[in-house]
Amino acid sequence: MKSKSLIAVAATLLVAGAAWYVSHLRAPETDVGTPPLFPDLLSKVNDIRRMEIDSRDNHTVLAGDGATWKIENRDGYPARFEAVKRAILALGELKIIEPKTRLPEMYTHIGVEDVAAEDSKSTQVTLKDASGAAIASLIIGKERAGSGGPIKAARYVRKAGEEQSYLVEGELTLQADPLSWTDRELLSVPAARIREIVIERPGKDPVRMSRQKAADIDLSLDGVATGYKVRSTATVTSLASALEELRFDDVRAGSNVPFPTDAVVTTLKGFDGLIARVRTAEVDGRIYSQLAFDFDPAAVTADAAEIAKQPEVPELPLPGTEDKTGGGSEAAKPAQSVAEEVKTLNERVQNWVFVLPDYKRAMLTKTMDDLVTKVELQKPAGPAAPPPDPLTVEHFDEQGRLVAPPASAAPAPGPLPEMPQGDLPTATPETPPTAPPADAAASPDPQ
Repeated sequence: MKSKSLIAVAATLLVAGAAWYVSHLRAPETDVGTPPLFPDLLSKVNDIRRMEIDSRDNHTVLAGDGATWKIENRDGYPARFEAVKRAILALGELKIIEPKTRLPEMYTHIGVEDVAAEDSKSTQVTLKDASGAAIASLIIGKERAGSGGPIKAARYVRKAGEEQSYLVEGELTLQADPLSWTDRELLSVPAARIREIVIERPGKDPVRMSRQKAADIDLSLDGVATGYKVRSTATVTSLASALEELRFDDVRAGSNVPFPTDAVVTTLKGFDGLIARVRTAEVDGRIYSQLAFDFDPAAVTADAAEIAKQPEVPELPLPGTEDKTGGGSEAAKPAQSVAEEVKTLNERVQNWVFVLPDYKRAMLTKTMDDLVTKVELQKPAGPAAPPPDPLTVEHFDEQGRLVAPPASAAPAPGPLPEMPQGDLPTATPETPPTAPPADAAASPDPQ
């Protein structure tokens, strides 16, 4: 009876232990097991006014207040608020998994060496308040692949100025490229809207191409000189897409990039009255483009209604004005009029100049020589060459040795020509004298 009681007690303890173990596994992690790397950072979020991101080859300075942030080393071009907010929260939510090396000679193995070190691959981010004092500064190293357990992402880091490095838990991806912090999608004007394109250079005839109706697929190049032809109709037509899905590779304030007077001016006119002007010029070794938009009600054609029926291109938000609530509205926005669209586009591009991708810049600055080529005149055909004489043609065997022409190649001998009769004397062959018989010389004359 006593043994049965002991067995029951043991079974109860086993079940209770298993229940505690399972509940412990399912319990949320506390700060005791994974303490935050920056315990006070989240409480100081509203004090942050600057974020500096550095790598060996790049540098970014973001400055802002609340929901408005700008890229300071791009003349204050608007930054994406969501990207800045996400980066600050990610830093505040980092949790220490375990301490790692304190030896400087081992830093390169986990990527937490100083940014200025030779061949450094690390990235350093520093958060500052309005006075310029550092709130937090972190050197970000290599990522450790997830093991499939409760730790989803882990990375090696080291606080700037400290020897101790850590393996931390949390999503952390920061780039030192200034353009990674803004919207590079500038605008999009569909090619189907474009009725006419004019490219002007000082001292040169303008390059003009157009189409009469929206239903016409191809643009026609005007002013092609005699003796020339269009290289490719498809190339001419493709220029209508120069402002379609337009991105930029760099941006500067227009006040800091004085445009020369010999800029190339490209004007694109739409069936719906839209006018886009792009000035392109080289300044200090870089090629910049300046954009401006206008609306001409008198230029609206009968095809404008057909253009309006085509699928709308999604409207891009102005840089720095994306939805800051994270929710967004499900209701469809009413279609803009062309006049309203022009206002929105000018708000986006005014006071700025852009470095466009090479292929877009080339489309906007084509010359007539780029689009036409000389017509090749057909030479008159000469007399046909006589067939080769088989007697003079060299023949070679499979080893490349010269051999005589085949017997069948020689022409069969023809009949000999007849000699004329009657007019020419006939030659009589000479008959040599014949000696008399010996007995005739010895016999006397019978007379």
